[in-house]
Amino acid sequence: MKKLLFLPLVALIAAGCASSPLGLGVGTGISTGRVYAAGQKAVLEADRTAAPDCKDRKVTNTEVVTAPKVIATPYDQAYTHSLPDTSKATSSPSIPLRRSETTHSEYTERWTVSRCGERAHYLVTFRPNGEVQVVADK
Repeated sequence: MKKLLFLPLVALIAAGCASSPLGLGVGTGISTGRVYAAGQKAVLEADRTAAPDCKDRKVTNTEVVTAPKVIATPYDQAYTHSLPDTSKATSSPSIPLRRSETTHSEYTERWTVSRCGERAHYLVTFRPNGEVQVVADK
């Protein structure tokens, strides 16, 4: 009987994990870690400027609009020469400090912010130099 109760629980947990490849519960974007945090900060700042009276806002979804042309993992020696030198210490959120992290060329995601019962959409472009550009999307 315990096995029968265990199987639906495992299926439910697996379904929940499959819905968000980021493990953040916010969609299908590819930004993670420091890059996600930098994007979130930039998007929420832009949203505060757009609707300063609202005090309740959060990112509810991310999705890839333009995928990166280059994704270099620590083992992709063929592509690491085309990306910035990440062996030097940097405070950039988009360029990893160690080659143990994945590096992306420029890509754009569409972020949705829920604010005071309304939705706002932003196009967020991440560049390898650490720049995060946020533009309102209608």
